[in-house]
Amino acid sequence: NVEERSGRADWRDEPIVFDASDVLAKAVFSGSPGWEGPLGGGPPKLFEDFGGVSVLSMAPSRVGLPFHAHEVAFLWLVHGLKHWFFLPPGVVPDGVPKPGDGASVWSWLTRDGSVRMPSPTRSLSRLAQCTQRPGEVIVVPSGWHHATLNVDT
Repeated sequence: NVEERSGRADWRDEPIVFDASDVLAKAVFSGSPGWEGPLGGGPPKLFEDFGGVSVLSMAPSRVGLPFHAHEVAFLWLVHGLKHWFFLPPGVVPDGVPKPGDGASVWSWLTRDGSVRMPSPTRSLSRLAQCTQRPGEVIVVPSGWHHATLNVDT
């Protein structure tokens, strides 16, 4: 929560995630033409049949989430550009950012002093990547490890 983060100098460089109520979701989605849903300006109609929890996350450029996995997720981008990194279920290789290890996705990509997108190596031979644009939906299958980086916010 923001109050807990405000005591740290770097709190503005971390993603902020909200449990998106219908009111909050409607306010955010109402400015996105063509995405009318059950909330009258809410999530896309194709989301009506999916259950689960709505989540809204916001963060500045160069911030993202380290590799993690969960149940299937449908992730719709409202604004900016987001780069995704995917690894199939199994053990996440050493050297990639993971929750709790203190490494960020940005530091992983800039470890040599310049931005270097990862290329397939022996330990990352199954790494897949893509860039998501506003209005696009990314489907992350259950158990797939994924990390994100906000490129343009």
